[in-house]
Amino acid sequence: MINTHGLKITFGRHNGEKFTRLPIGYLKWIINNVSDWAETAKAELDRRGIVIEQQVEISGHAIDKVSLRHINKWLARNNKKQGLHNWLHQKAWDAWCKALRDPEQRNKLTAGEKIQYDGMKFVFKEGLEHPILLTVM
Repeated sequence: MINTHGLKITFGRHNGEKFTRLPIGYLKWIINNVSDWAETAKAELDRRGIVIEQQVEISGHAIDKVSLRHINKWLARNNKKQGLHNWLHQKAWDAWCKALRDPEQRNKLTAGEKIQYDGMKFVFKEGLEHPILLTVM
C-alpha cells in the first residue's frame, strides 16, 4: 500500500499540496482521469476510510444542460426530495446500465454517441474507473 503522508501533487489547481489535504472530490477525479496518480489517490481515500461506490462522474456542462433543458422534468418528478445533481446522477447511472445490457446501445456508449433514456439523450465517455457524463440533450 502506498504511504501518502508527505506526498505532494505535482499538477493542477492543487499543485504542491499534500495528498492528505486534497478534497475527496478531487481525489475521486484523479482516480477516474489521471492514470499516473490513480493508485496514490486510491491509497489516500483508503487511508481516510472512504469507499468509492459505483458512480458516474457528472461534468459541469451536463449539469448546465439539464438545468436549461430538463429542469421541468426534474421539478415534476422530484417533489423536492432530491437535488438536481443527485437526480441527474441516478438518471445517468440508469441510462448507462440500461445501455450496457443492449448490444446496440453498448456500441454507442463506446463510440461516445447519444444514448436515449427517459426522454433525454446522454453522451458519456469512459473514465479509468467509471463513466463520465459529458452532456445531456
